[in-house]
Amino acid sequence: MKRITDAVLGPAKAAHLLQRAGFGGSPGEVKQWAAKSPVDAVAELVAYQEKANDFGPPVFLETSAESDANFAKEFAKLRELRREDQAAAEQTQRRLNAQRRRVQYQGIGELRAWWLYRMRYSNAPLQEKMTLFLHGHFASSTQKVRSPGMLYQQNQLFRRLGNGNWEDLVNGVASDPAMLLYLDNARSNRRKPNENFARELLELFTLGEGNYTEEDILAAARAYTGYSLKRETGEFVFRNFMHDPGRKTFMGETGAFKGEDIVRIALKHKQAPRFLTAKLWRFFVGSDASEAQVAHLSRVLLDAKWELQPLLSEIFLSEDFYADNVQRGLIKSPTQWLVQLLKTMEAPLPDPRISNGILIQLGQELFNPPNVKGWDGGAAWINSSTLLNRYNFAGALVKGQLPQNLGRSPTNRSAYNNRPSLRSVIDPERVLPAAARKDRASVQRALFARVYQSQLRASDRAKFMEYLDTQKDPTDWNARDLQEAVHLLLSSPQYQLA
Repeated sequence: MKRITDAVLGPAKAAHLLQRAGFGGSPGEVKQWAAKSPVDAVAELVAYQEKANDFGPPVFLETSAESDANFAKEFAKLRELRREDQAAAEQTQRRLNAQRRRVQYQGIGELRAWWLYRMRYSNAPLQEKMTLFLHGHFASSTQKVRSPGMLYQQNQLFRRLGNGNWEDLVNGVASDPAMLLYLDNARSNRRKPNENFARELLELFTLGEGNYTEEDILAAARAYTGYSLKRETGEFVFRNFMHDPGRKTFMGETGAFKGEDIVRIALKHKQAPRFLTAKLWRFFVGSDASEAQVAHLSRVLLDAKWELQPLLSEIFLSEDFYADNVQRGLIKSPTQWLVQLLKTMEAPLPDPRISNGILIQLGQELFNPPNVKGWDGGAAWINSSTLLNRYNFAGALVKGQLPQNLGRSPTNRSAYNNRPSLRSVIDPERVLPAAARKDRASVQRALFARVYQSQLRASDRAKFMEYLDTQKDPTDWNARDLQEAVHLLLSSPQYQLA
């Protein structure tokens, strides 16, 4: 793989890099990054801890400890009540369960809003993009992990180690409370090792299907016995009395292994670097890597002793990453679609209920992937229903017209008695200032630079010019005229691609 040799990125490559390594940017941001050399730009993106701003924790964490303490007291009283009055106890149990569900639901909503805010405003876009990748790679769901605090901790783990050492990250996930609950490993013990966790560790996290034996799974399961949680706090704890201390044979090596040994040995497998590099390439590039690309990137990863920064830099500096067939060749995920729309329009996030409602109907509810494999991505994001929803939601965001039922919860209607309001994200003078409305050609250039961040094909430009020819003179446009033009561009097949 050859490295890009341009002296500066230039507008097209800068826009492409910001979209793939983040969530895009405004025309001003693209212009700023276009003047950077590729090496400097990628170094700034990849070493993101040096630039990341501190958003603080989600609001719910400030009150969760007090809420948990109150629930603990209430459930302690419930035990007393059961001995005295079973009927009253059952009624109290239902009340407490419903109250706890409301608190948990509110916490998850605040957590989603907090993460979307970070994606929209972070100074370190690759940090949030890697967190999104890892959220799909090490999938866990609020449907099973009902603790927003645990999901927050896992999200922070991805954010902290997303450009760090892969072995450290895998070990961190294996002792992560949310993952221990999601894959049922918190109760794994020497009498009944949890093979489900061991299988997912090898198949989905490190090696891929077919690169291990059933004996390897059993050995790994035994090694991870005793990885558990403190019942009072939900923190990780290693319980020695639950652990199987016996000798285990895993991938040809024998010893009294614990979980860290399993990861260390698994990463020696020839498929381990190939599995990770191929998946990262698919996520950032949008197509399967060739054998030569996988081989090269695997060498980079192994030479760096599993540090991810050199691997990410090699991807973003390669000529292949900027190839013509790669640019505008990746179907945007719903999260990418929403956040990029807001960033390119320099618009604020709408009400969190609206944002989450959009992502649900487009097929990507954060903290709720469909299964342990995460989201399929790619062409799976688009079907007749989700494509129409994208067009409709683009119109809603641009024009400030809230679709029916958007923002209402199908599972907790009481939380949304007050229907959220929506304002247009369009500031006409920011999106299309007077200087860009002097004629139709100026309008086309300015809007393409903002919405598509490229000029696209001549045929696409011609179609939009035909539309402009049916409209009044741009010097007479009002806000509604601009909204209609922007909605048209956002409702095109080309806008679904990054």
